[in-house]
Amino acid sequence: MLLLPDIVSADDTLWNMPYMRPSKYNYSNYFSTDVTAYLASDPAYFKKRLTSGWNYYKTNFIMSSGLVNQMQGNGVGTTTAVSEGQGYGMLLALINNDQATFNRIFQAANQYMWNSSHNSYFNWKVVNGSVSATGAATDAELDVCMALIFADKLQKNSAITKWQAFNSGGVTYSSRATQMLQSISANMTQNNYLLPGDNWAGNGMNNLDPSYFATGWMHAFDQFQTTYKFTPVAATCYTVLKSRSAQFNKGQAPDWCSSSGGQASSPQSGQTYQGLGMTEDAIRTPWRICMDALWFDNSDAKTFCSNSRNTLTNYTQTASDPLALKAQLTEYTNSQTPVPASVARAGAFHFAAMWLCGAIGSKDAAYAKQCINGTWLQAIAGVTDCFGDKAQSDQYYYYNQSLAMLGFAAITGMFPNVLADTIKAVNIAAFPRQAKASAFNGVRVFSDGLRFALPDAANRDVTVALYDAKGKRALRRVMDGRGRSEAGEYFTPMGAGRLAP
Repeated sequence: MLLLPDIVSADDTLWNMPYMRPSKYNYSNYFSTDVTAYLASDPAYFKKRLTSGWNYYKTNFIMSSGLVNQMQGNGVGTTTAVSEGQGYGMLLALINNDQATFNRIFQAANQYMWNSSHNSYFNWKVVNGSVSATGAATDAELDVCMALIFADKLQKNSAITKWQAFNSGGVTYSSRATQMLQSISANMTQNNYLLPGDNWAGNGMNNLDPSYFATGWMHAFDQFQTTYKFTPVAATCYTVLKSRSAQFNKGQAPDWCSSSGGQASSPQSGQTYQGLGMTEDAIRTPWRICMDALWFDNSDAKTFCSNSRNTLTNYTQTASDPLALKAQLTEYTNSQTPVPASVARAGAFHFAAMWLCGAIGSKDAAYAKQCINGTWLQAIAGVTDCFGDKAQSDQYYYYNQSLAMLGFAAITGMFPNVLADTIKAVNIAAFPRQAKASAFNGVRVFSDGLRFALPDAANRDVTVALYDAKGKRALRRVMDGRGRSEAGEYFTPMGAGRLAP
């Protein structure tokens, strides 16, 4: 017999964050049956893969200076850093609960990229420790700012999270985030349009980058403070996406466009397909918009993500053929057809991560379950230390590794809106106090049940009687199918903090 407290949520084997995992991040309803079956045997799989990928990332992409190198192949770009990489690195450090690395990356951004006259990471490109290009990149500003706001919340709850207060020359997480919000609002928006940076003069409105449309971040910014209004900016981002109706209706977006959805005047990338194709820039858009759907249930976000089924039309085949989606997990032209040059890369691990964000952001379980299967989750996460497939040289690309991990974290419930979460200590049930304590190897508490271990009990029937604090009881007889109790780990479900009948 085991007496348990009135359990609310999960232990820390499910994710890396330093507080109890709220049940809202349990996305199992969106996973295929093969994924849920695998997680029943290895509940910590998501955490282990993200941790492994992060450890590889730290070793291979973060320089001794704390700058994230822009590696684009074996040894290519290893002395170059861009502000975008600092943003990715800080977000990844945060969701992996790695404050030491978070601070290293933040300090390097401050040392090499921050420009106090602009109140932004204006020096967006650094080569060999020297500034190579100036002007803020808005996506980097948004990502760094979001990471700082979350870090501020964690350090304010240090008794639970163990994140310590940061102060370097008067710069704190909160003070730098506030400076950035002011700068983003004043210099990177115009008439509620999100500009690509703060150095475009009047040409920014003619060169918008939808892959910067972090609308979930913007809604979180308005949770953090009320001085600068970002909800109207988020709304205008959706207006721009909808203006490209043929793409919007397929869950696609252009690399660059004007404020009215037309061709950009001088796109910085994606020169092919008039800059309106969905290539390496815009491939990030499903992830950006997905976070708004997952965190805020935004209707525009859910519609955009749901429309991805009109690109991933083979999702209905995946129950019998998980690889059916491969040719569709790719880049697209301005006519919404696969980019011919990308056919060989269709199904690439970072493409898959971004497109599957669209599936889960739809919040349509029937659709998401067809896409988010074991084949594609493993294709994203890989089976070695890095994400992806070493046979395809995936380990050499910082951008691809960043997107794959960020997308994987979003899909698997490992990327929370920290600002909206109640920070509670991890609840791990005490070793059971009962007459035959040796019959148990401890109990671990999850959001939907309890996991415990039994010793070898051959030729004995074992009935496990569990009671919660309110006296509700659930019986579980653990057998191996041959009339013998089986050693190993077992799981008994719970619902709404009570043992399920």
